[in-house]
Amino acid sequence: FYKWKTIHIITTLENIFYPDIEKTRFVNKYLYLFILKKNLRSDQEIVVFNKQIKQDLNEKSNIIEDKIKIIPAFFNSSFEETAKLEIKNKHTIPGNYILYDAWIWNNKNIIRLLQVVKEINNTESISLVILWNQISNQLDIRQQILDLWINNKVIFVWNPLNNELWLYYKQALAVIFPGFYYWFPLVMS
Repeated sequence: FYKWKTIHIITTLENIFYPDIEKTRFVNKYLYLFILKKNLRSDQEIVVFNKQIKQDLNEKSNIIEDKIKIIPAFFNSSFEETAKLEIKNKHTIPGNYILYDAWIWNNKNIIRLLQVVKEINNTESISLVILWNQISNQLDIRQQILDLWINNKVIFVWNPLNNELWLYYKQALAVIFPGFYYWFPLVMS
């Protein structure tokens, strides 16, 4: 019931189309959606970050299209710039690579993985890229790499840039997650 000019910034439609659990009771849900749609219609402008949100707001909430303005999100340009980056060229990886993404407490089988990399490289040229610097700080793992003669097949990336991280997953032949309850990366296509 606010009467002055307002600008509404919408980053996602999740709360609009799928309200929180406590608001899913019949009366609460419809009261929440009624107030939200009334506020959206009375806003002077609605700011969104992509065309899909604009189209969904227009179609499902019956909001005038001229009222909805698109501002590109700040991370779009950095993703477009890094989309041309080849991880193999950046780290001079000769063939395909397998990505190993684990912190120090999840690497109980890293020695066995290094032995597998040695066995695979007898027939094919596949490198192992290890993300994050916790594993690379362990001297026994580095010594094992030297003992197996695979120091040119194991690349430590340390801390990759946030805008390049998704490319490591996208361009990898496979990704190894050693933990059962470990997060799974979202790769943008």
